[in-house]
Amino acid sequence: MDEAVRLGFDFTFAKSQKRGSHFSTLKTMKEWMENVYVPYRDTVVREEGLPADQKSILFLDCYPVHLSEDFRTYIRSQHPNVFLVYVPAGCTGIFQPADVGLQRVIKHQLKQHALDFLVRSHADMLSDGIKPEDVRFTQSLPVLRDTSVDATVKVWHFLKGGNGPEIIRKAWEKCIVRDWCLSPKLLTDPKMKRELQQYLASHSHLRSEIEAKIGQLPGVDEEPSDVGDADTDLHASEVSIAAVVEHEFGVDVRPTGDTAPLLQDPHDGLAAEGDLEVREGHLMSAGVGDNIDAFRDDGTSWDEYMQAAQHYML
Repeated sequence: MDEAVRLGFDFTFAKSQKRGSHFSTLKTMKEWMENVYVPYRDTVVREEGLPADQKSILFLDCYPVHLSEDFRTYIRSQHPNVFLVYVPAGCTGIFQPADVGLQRVIKHQLKQHALDFLVRSHADMLSDGIKPEDVRFTQSLPVLRDTSVDATVKVWHFLKGGNGPEIIRKAWEKCIVRDWCLSPKLLTDPKMKRELQQYLASHSHLRSEIEAKIGQLPGVDEEPSDVGDADTDLHASEVSIAAVVEHEFGVDVRPTGDTAPLLQDPHDGLAAEGDLEVREGHLMSAGVGDNIDAFRDDGTSWDEYMQAAQHYML
């Protein structure tokens, strides 16, 4: 319990007179915003050097308290830089990261820790001379409280270290509907940029709502461009001959004794080894390099454009 408090776990209770209320109520949502979400957002803003009024998206399911007018009014008045975005009702199984990729992992670990506790308790009682038929598991609330919290802390450590962050990213990537997913990479995907541009141009109400919070969106009224397609982002001319020979024939043509990566000089005009992709059996560079299609007519890159358009996102 002490470790959980030290790590910043926020313990609270529902306190609701409404029937059907479980652990999540207006009270607990307000406390979660103030004690969990806001400190997290402030940490990201500080570490990433973002402006103090940085916009963020809070992605919620359609639980009653999330949709309530009281909660939405609270967000508008107390956290005007937070955008509420909802997973459509009945779609959490395909478009909510917790349901899609995290809950099974988390619940599995919680069950394992609970089983370990029972096994240890059983073994301790047997070692104390208690007959198997007389074994009774504790019903002490303080003991069960600390045990359940300890399991949660262990899961927290798992998700913070090792493969935990990658598991969380994969959970977002697995939220897929048609051609789209919730992967962070999608935010800078050229196709997504064009689709977003076209969508906002034809949905004036949503565009007006966004611009009311963050100001005018650049590029929405421009003609859609084919800039940045996956095919045009790949450049065979930026792949070194050494990499091509290695890929085609498995022969290392670097000078004898040269153990450096095939592509190592960032200033030689060639792609870095990590930027190579195989397209239709051939090596291609996926880096921007000298790709003029990666830039807009005003000389700014499409990445810079999207950063401006996504000012409301963390």
